[in-house]
Amino acid sequence: MKQLTFRKESYAWAWLFMLATTNIDNPLTELDVFSRQYALDNQTKSDIPVLMGVLNQDIENWTHEDMYKYGLDVGLQANAIFVSRGMFDFSWKLNNLYQTLPIKTRNDLAINGSDIMTTLRIKPGKHIGELLTKAEKAVLNGHLPNTKASLLEFVDYSYGTGY
Repeated sequence: MKQLTFRKESYAWAWLFMLATTNIDNPLTELDVFSRQYALDNQTKSDIPVLMGVLNQDIENWTHEDMYKYGLDVGLQANAIFVSRGMFDFSWKLNNLYQTLPIKTRNDLAINGSDIMTTLRIKPGKHIGELLTKAEKAVLNGHLPNTKASLLEFVDYSYGTGY
């Protein structure tokens, strides 16, 4: 069995929490008790459910959307845990997936909420975030290039059809 190292302290806590709650049907209900008992900071408390969620996935089949949502760091930590348990090392695939992401954060998107409000002549609201999320997914899945013109045309159409 390969030695397990953790990329961040919070990932070690996540792994410990996961091991401690193996026989519990809904382990996240115990997170508050666990975090108080060990005086975990808020960042660690938020990292635990993320890593636990990824550990319940098949990272071999991750898509651009998965990589975008969780990030390379979380993916590589989950992979290290899998490898330490005798599973195949997919770090090469995760690195390649990350390198081929068309955008790595929402800030990389060629449009923002102001662009949408100006183009569509609409006021701020949750619909702006929903349109940005649709645009992100379209770019991530290769349906649209990350250009201002194509994305504004897409959100204009999406808004007109009730997205």
